[in-house]
Amino acid sequence: MLVSLSCKNNETLFSTYNKSAYSLTYGDLNGEKEPNQPDSVTIKIEIEDVNSDSAYIFSHVKVGCRTFKTDKKVIKTKVQRSNYPIQIIIRSVGYFSIETQPILLDGKDVYLKAYLAEQDLFFDNCEGTFKDAQINC
Repeated sequence: MLVSLSCKNNETLFSTYNKSAYSLTYGDLNGEKEPNQPDSVTIKIEIEDVNSDSAYIFSHVKVGCRTFKTDKKVIKTKVQRSNYPIQIIIRSVGYFSIETQPILLDGKDVYLKAYLAEQDLFFDNCEGTFKDAQINC
């Protein structure tokens, strides 16, 4: 599903199965490729709170098979160019997750801007243990 909203600089936002969203842009992020890595693709991910541009969110980001734990607002990584699509997954405690549609790494750099929405779920008086995998709320 493709949703276009005008609240974030007229960019096209892809909705997720929850209240979070993301935008995706393909292009050249470095100006030119590094000579020793011509078959690599740069992926730049910017993470924001949907209600605040200044929030830094501790996130767990999975790019294909690589996993990052970060509290930075911007993550930049290089991955091998491939004919097979990858998925980017962003998770953070207290926020709804983002799971992108498959992204093809055909040589163009990828810029993903993620807007995480706070969860509105409320658990009151939770008790239980992980040992027996039973949590009662």
